[in-house]
Parts: sequence; structure tokens; C-alpha cells
Amino acid sequence: MAFYSEKTQRQADKYFKQLVRRQPSWLRDLFDEDKVVFIVDDGGILSLHVDEALDTKTKNNAAALVSKYLSKHPIGVLKTIEVN
Repeated sequence: MAFYSEKTQRQADKYFKQLVRRQPSWLRDLFDEDKVVFIVDDGGILSLHVDEALDTKTKNNAAALVSKYLSKHPIGVLKTIEVN
């Protein structure tokens, strides 16, 4: 399992909070309900998990908005990859 310094963890936490705050209310609600979550694997790669129970349009819109934010505001402390 990858371990991160306290500083890196604080930076990532601040980044994710800001990312969620800047999303539309419907997407913030999905984050609050844990229907959309971020996952960081052992290699430090960030991925987005969207609940399979959500309709396709909602899943696609959520992924597109988060992807747009990540591309405009790279996190820097973690690696991101785009998966289609």
C-alpha cells in the first residue's frame, strides 16, 4: 500500500473538497451520498467510481464534469489517467 506524507494528504484533501464544491448541486449531492467517489490505488493513481445504479446520462455527465475539472486544474500530487 502506498503511503503519503501528511503534507501530500492535506493537499489532496483540500483539492478534492474544492473540486466537489465547484460542481453543480446535483453532483455534490451524489458525492455526499457516496454514489460518486474517488479511489486512489496503491500506485497513487486516481480514479473516479460512479454507482452503476445511476442512469447512463447521469453517469456520463458526472464523469465529464469531473474530467473537465481535472484537466483544467491538475492535482499534481497524484497521477491521473483517462479511461474511456
